[in-house]
Amino acid sequence: MSPPEGRRCAAFDAPSDLSAPCHGTLTLSNHAAPSLKTKYRVVHFRFSRLARPCRLSQRTTSYPQLGLELEVKQFEVPSLVGDDNNLEIRFPEAESNLDQDAEWFEVKLGGEWKRLRIHDYDQVYMIPGLYECVVYRALKCNSPVKVTQLLVEALQDEELSPSTLRVLDFGAGNGMEGPELQNVGVDIVVGADIIEEGKLSTERDRGWAYADYVVDNFTALSAENEKRLRNHRLNAMTVVAALGFGDIPTKAFAKAIDVLETPAWIAFNIKEDFVQDKDESGFAEMLRELAREDVLRTQAYRRYRHRFSSSGKPLYYGAMVVSKQKEIPRRFL
Repeated sequence: MSPPEGRRCAAFDAPSDLSAPCHGTLTLSNHAAPSLKTKYRVVHFRFSRLARPCRLSQRTTSYPQLGLELEVKQFEVPSLVGDDNNLEIRFPEAESNLDQDAEWFEVKLGGEWKRLRIHDYDQVYMIPGLYECVVYRALKCNSPVKVTQLLVEALQDEELSPSTLRVLDFGAGNGMEGPELQNVGVDIVVGADIIEEGKLSTERDRGWAYADYVVDNFTALSAENEKRLRNHRLNAMTVVAALGFGDIPTKAFAKAIDVLETPAWIAFNIKEDFVQDKDESGFAEMLRELAREDVLRTQAYRRYRHRFSSSGKPLYYGAMVVSKQKEIPRRFL
């Protein structure tokens, strides 16, 4: 699958104003379900049926995953978009102070509310458009843009072009980062994730942005997939909204660094808690040790708002760009 006239397509717009139209309309309202104790914020989406793909240069955006019942039926999941093209999602009210890994929402499917955690990726990805609607439209996630921008700025400081990169998008999920890399001029993007649903949803929605996609557990990466990755001669890696919460262990992150050529560029983001002294995930200590040994060298850092929580509170992350200067010591693998 390929976009028209080269790579200039976006994965999904995240408008700054939630009430602004984005090929449709979105409204917020308060709602208390009479039969339930939980109070909800209800988000109504209305989408027009869109052709695919569109050119970013024309200020239009492709949403192949929305309103295409054929795509839904291929994966045997209920259609999000009914005859009236409506999608209804609800979140707990602001007083619900959930941990980020426990955040949930409910989506109305087939006339019934279904509750899902935002991090239930295997289920969320398989419903076309749901992840984009929840995380990017309703909660205003902008991490793919922020991480990619910081990488471009770091390259510019060294008078390098993104077109020189062959990027491993590690923890790629449903492929939201790939189009951002394509938009800044990266030609080769290879996705990797531990769950098959990530690859399936990427192929369904934006497979044109990836030259390859590997599904494997990087704590025990198969020899076949390691050779497959090394054959791409990857000299850069992005990890967007995938570190922490047990999704990617430190050993898997280290192995992903290992398959990169040397030197290489690595751009990632992580919640502030996971790079502070109180961090128990091991990431902070590993990054400090790799820096001390000059395996990784910090090139840029920026604090920014990753997204809002399901209760409306801002969640701050740090975006970081480092360069791989040496091969990673075997004890980390």
